Amino acid sequence: MSRSIGNYITCGILAFVFILFLPVILLPLLLVLFIQMLTGRRIVYMNRFRPGAGMHPRPPEADPEPEREVRASEAVIDAEVVDLPDEPPPQIGAEKR
Repeated sequence: MSRSIGNYITCGILAFVFILFLPVILLPLLLVLFIQMLTGRRIVYMNRFRPGAGMHPRPPEADPEPEREVRASEAVIDAEVVDLPDEPPPQIGAEKR
């Protein structure tokens, strides 16, 4: 590639245009980001691979609450207390003798 004065002039003009228009691009972007930070609301979505582009994302639907698994130790703790008599019950066949 030959380095002539035309290449330097062209690159200089392109660099000048880039530097001139850089604030025009960055200022609105920074303004939008600042507004998003203050309000906590997304104004511009920058993810290209977001499903349903153009729509606001919906929160996931709540799954029905699964049945809670009861451990053996909890089953013992939740048992009912029954007061048993101190003497044994009478024998059914003992009275006939």
